[in-house]
Amino acid sequence: MAACALLGALAALALFFAWDAGLFLPRWTEWSESSISADLDSDGAKELVELSRRRVSVEGDVTFETPTDWKVFSVATADLDGNGTNELLMALWKRGADGTSRAIWEDGWHPHFAQHLYVYTAKDGELVPFWMGGDLDARITSMSVDEDSHVHLMTLRGEDTVWEWSTWGFSRIDTE
Repeated sequence: MAACALLGALAALALFFAWDAGLFLPRWTEWSESSISADLDSDGAKELVELSRRRVSVEGDVTFETPTDWKVFSVATADLDGNGTNELLMALWKRGADGTSRAIWEDGWHPHFAQHLYVYTAKDGELVPFWMGGDLDARITSMSVDEDSHVHLMTLRGEDTVWEWSTWGFSRIDTE
């Protein structure tokens, strides 16, 4: 009897740690692994951006590594704001509906995993947050960027939504 209780407790603990590690995220997310060579700090030398095992790392004159609790499924670089410097874009799952700050009308932290689009830019040899969006509130399967620096977010329904950077945030432009 005690052995069954112990076994049950261990199984529950294992399930909790698996959930905490993000192992139960939706199967429809297109998990990719890729390497991108891009100049992120406009010094003429390219940095190596690698997406591997749901983590992003940047090596070169600029260095960066995502926190372990972010589960990145897509990465891209583009000059979103037209200033001549590429930004790093990451589509990811992380716990919490908010970006780095919570809106004043929100009543607390949300422990569920949510999809986010984060943008980083280079400053003094490191990548710093440029835009940290809250829960996308959509079922995004993949992300890409076209030659005009428009962000394409593919939804579970097969819809290719197109977004453009506009001063402080993204505006959807495929519905105009």
